[in-house]
Amino acid sequence: MSGGGGGAGGGSAKALYGAVLIAGAAAGLLLVADWGGKKYPWSSGTIILLGAGGLLLLGGFVWRVLTAADPLLPLRLLRHPVLRVMMPVSLSTGMGIAGGLCYIGGYLQVGRGLTAGQSRRRGSISSSVWRSGSRCSAR
Repeated sequence: MSGGGGGAGGGSAKALYGAVLIAGAAAGLLLVADWGGKKYPWSSGTIILLGAGGLLLLGGFVWRVLTAADPLLPLRLLRHPVLRVMMPVSLSTGMGIAGGLCYIGGYLQVGRGLTAGQSRRRGSISSSVWRSGSRCSAR
């Protein structure tokens, strides 16, 4: 890494603290969502500790962003009108595309009687079409 700071997350080692905090929070909370009720009961110590640790790390990330001179993600960005519109639109678009790919694969196998390989090939075709459409619309 370069020694000079500059800009949000501009290569300073201090910006890594925020990245480590948010990555740890995301990992812990995702494990709770995945393991809870399946691998471990929701009231088990593992799930409770993972959830508490994830929330603690998330709180540490928010504290870090609020107090750091050069935070990884400055909260003032969330006040920008373009980002306030763009972020929910991007989230819903991404969820729609990912959900569509999962739904189409299941539908082709269950509803149309295709094998997993045939379903995957047809799914990759639609994924390629969506990817090219996304690239064309971005220009």
